[in-house]
Amino acid sequence: MATLSYFLRSKTDNATIYCRLTIDRKTQFEKKTGFTIDRKYWSTDKKLPKQTAPANEKHIKNQLERLKVHIQEKANVAVTEGKKITSVWLGKQIDVFFGLASETGKDDSLVAAIDRFVFNAKQKRGLAVNTVKKYEYLKKKLVEYQGKDLFRVKDVNMFFADSFLKWLQEEKALSEGTANKVLRNLVTVCKEAKTYEIETAKSLENIKTKRHEKKNKIYLTPQELLKIKKANIAPDYLNNARKWLLLGCEIGQRVSDLKKVNENNVVEYEGMRFLVIRTQKTNKEVIIPIVGKIEEILKDEFPRPISATNLNKYIKKVCELSDIDTPTIGEKRDPETKRLVSGSFAKHELITSHCMRYTFVTNSKNIISNQLIRTVTAHTTDRMMESYNAKEQLKVAKELGQVWQKQFDERSAPMAVNE
Repeated sequence: MATLSYFLRSKTDNATIYCRLTIDRKTQFEKKTGFTIDRKYWSTDKKLPKQTAPANEKHIKNQLERLKVHIQEKANVAVTEGKKITSVWLGKQIDVFFGLASETGKDDSLVAAIDRFVFNAKQKRGLAVNTVKKYEYLKKKLVEYQGKDLFRVKDVNMFFADSFLKWLQEEKALSEGTANKVLRNLVTVCKEAKTYEIETAKSLENIKTKRHEKKNKIYLTPQELLKIKKANIAPDYLNNARKWLLLGCEIGQRVSDLKKVNENNVVEYEGMRFLVIRTQKTNKEVIIPIVGKIEEILKDEFPRPISATNLNKYIKKVCELSDIDTPTIGEKRDPETKRLVSGSFAKHELITSHCMRYTFVTNSKNIISNQLIRTVTAHTTDRMMESYNAKEQLKVAKELGQVWQKQFDERSAPMAVNE
């Protein structure tokens, strides 16, 4: 049975602590532990720091006792499995214990796992800018939380999850929903690390997070869209935002895809013009017919580029100037606490860029089929959409365009009301 003991070689005040691993009478290996101690606090009999030693030396004693258990267990397993134990093996086990190496030889720190996750995701499918920001934010918070410690992937267990979540909410003042999102992203990173043979905690799969569900999804009715279209709005930058808002409600894209749409997205097929968009989140190609309301919005020119932040800010003002002020139950962020608060607000205060997507889906229901809606929104719940090739998509998009054009001609398009 393998045993580990400690000793000092130097007689100086600041002596290095060595360890000696004994496998049998003929096989021993020695390595530095990385600790030093004032010799007067060392017990030669117990081969550990004395009980009367100062607090710092007592901390060393605790670490040495834990290291001894770790190495003896690993050595006994290695002997049982017939693996060769060497001085290099002993040095590696010391590094593993102190978090300077991993069992597999790969960097198993949480920070490295986050970096690896983002890199691999970019290589495989390309991450949306906002998604990258989420994992950069996770990394920032983790670095703050661990301080001088170095957390490993295997440290993320249920106890760690509870502690990290509590810290995010109490120390960093994050809302419950945001804190759970950060934790959920961390669990996702650890699960991927496991596929690279990096050790994870046994309770990783049992970590549960709460999802914040919006009770009231805000959308604009056809009547409200008409008010926005006809409103007297003078500033050019707000008119540009209004154009984005009306277009977004007609084509139902996520803001990350919407704000990139321009003339380069236009293609023609059998006498009809289409917008062809490659979505960032799902990496799917969606094809939208330029007919009816869409054609009307784009007849002069495409709206000018705008940041997502400014779009969110400006469309609120557009809706305010359009008298979209019906008292509406919803949530908005408190500027002081930075937390979401629920209540009844003027509807224009609750408008965000994602409302455009809600608007498209809500106003299209019962007018066009779910399958046609999914060809536009790129939702992945319909397996049939996975097998479409480009030509088949154009055929489906043309069918959608014919439906929209007929309804537009009859003044009953999905996003319009009779004028």
